[in-house]
Amino acid sequence: MSQMEFADYCGISLAYYGRVELGRHSLTVSACYKISQALGIRLADLFSDLVE
Repeated sequence: MSQMEFADYCGISLAYYGRVELGRHSLTVSACYKISQALGIRLADLFSDLVE
């Protein structure tokens, strides 16, 4: 899936997605939620591998 397709699928702009991917912008909780919904997973699952 291309960046454009994924951003569209998640309901976020390609420009925003690109800035996040380049580390120039941080994701909002709202954007994280949209991504989790697009992937069919719980929001918490996006963060399950993070080290405390």
